[in-house]
Amino acid sequence: MADLKYEPVPHNHAAFLAAARQRPGFNDAYDSLELKYTVASQMLKARAKAGLTQYAFAERIGTPKSSISR
Repeated sequence: MADLKYEPVPHNHAAFLAAARQRPGFNDAYDSLELKYTVASQMLKARAKAGLTQYAFAERIGTPKSSISR
């Protein structure tokens, strides 16, 4: 076990996405999530700007912390 060495797995997101877009139905499914991820990104930025923890943010918007974590 002492001989184990961390070797990160390379990931090229652009290449992955280009290959995935060749699969039937992928484009529609991927594109349908755009609004969801835009809203999530805006919420993350707003929470960080306000200096709130996930717990504090969840309390302010009246939802469980687990919903924010997801």
